[in-house]
Amino acid sequence: MPDFHSKSFDDETKLKLAIFRRYIGEWLPVFLTKSPKTSSFRQVNIYDFFAGPGHDDKGNPGSPIVIVQEIRKCYENAPSLADNVKLRLVLNDDKQSKIDQLEIAVQAEDSPTDCDIQYSALPFHKALQQRLPEIARRDSANLVIMDQCGVTEVTAKVVQELAQCDATDFLFFISSAFIKRFPELGQKFNMAAEEMAGMDYNTFHRDICEYFRMKLQGQEYFLAPFSIKKGSNIYGVIFGSGHLLGLRKFLSTCWSLDPVTGEANYNIDRDGTWDDQQHGQRSMFPEADVVTKIDVFGKDLTAFVADTKPDNRELYKFCLTHGFLAKHARELLKTMQADGKLVVTEISNGQAARKNTFYLTIDSYYKKPPKVRFSAARNAT
Repeated sequence: MPDFHSKSFDDETKLKLAIFRRYIGEWLPVFLTKSPKTSSFRQVNIYDFFAGPGHDDKGNPGSPIVIVQEIRKCYENAPSLADNVKLRLVLNDDKQSKIDQLEIAVQAEDSPTDCDIQYSALPFHKALQQRLPEIARRDSANLVIMDQCGVTEVTAKVVQELAQCDATDFLFFISSAFIKRFPELGQKFNMAAEEMAGMDYNTFHRDICEYFRMKLQGQEYFLAPFSIKKGSNIYGVIFGSGHLLGLRKFLSTCWSLDPVTGEANYNIDRDGTWDDQQHGQRSMFPEADVVTKIDVFGKDLTAFVADTKPDNRELYKFCLTHGFLAKHARELLKTMQADGKLVVTEISNGQAARKNTFYLTIDSYYKKPPKVRFSAARNAT
């Protein structure tokens, strides 16, 4: 297999790094700035287990340099840093030559002295097992980056181990195209080669995410995908977090990059309203319209309200775990309310809530008790 870092990053790799940069830029301030929500964390750890030498052959920054740059930006821009919180950055690659180059590249970045940077040259599984005890500590917040070449390293077992660690998010970069090309690798996912070969290639990465989600049944851990197409090949990101705040931040990044589905840089659902030339915009030809992802979500949301009468916390969680932001649910709920199909009731007094008051925010989610309850109007059809 050719060395990924020996050539220039293509546009798809740069998009992947842009996703990573946006997420870490939002993740770091949560734990490094003063906040009652994060006061229990004394250690913040970032692990890049496939770090590489730091740059491509044109000097474009790879993931470890992106991390260092975002750490410096956080330290420079934070209004007030948290007291007694230590930051550790662990950079690993299985080739010592790359780690030697990386140390030089990181030193050139003038990284903050408050950040403890540690290097190792170990195979991924050995490096992960060595670090798992510190990742599992209840007083630590962790971000784990796994940018493997191919697909063979990060298995369901690895995902399950990370999901069991408190306050641990991960970004797992995967080549779905590689699996599709070699269906015998389905053994890694407990799938027969025929089953792997029969999956829809356009949504293949979404389906792999669903496989990991199935393996985590019974655990309160949230997964979300973002797919990236390069020519005929599909690559992408699987994100994981044990907290809705992490999921919300990742989805915000994805929807900023893909305003149609929040899930890909291409027409993943073969949506007839998609404009390939102006990504994220509706087609100018109404006859091309088909059932879109937002249409499906609207039906699911309507059924959820009718069947369960959720409170605002339950509805907010439903929205995020279905891959949508609160703003998408609010627009649908406003329409339902205007059409007389939705009743929103204040839980404290049983009275009708003020119009368009839904309490669909992360702060309202973490506040108890819930504020309002949603139900279908009796005359709704």
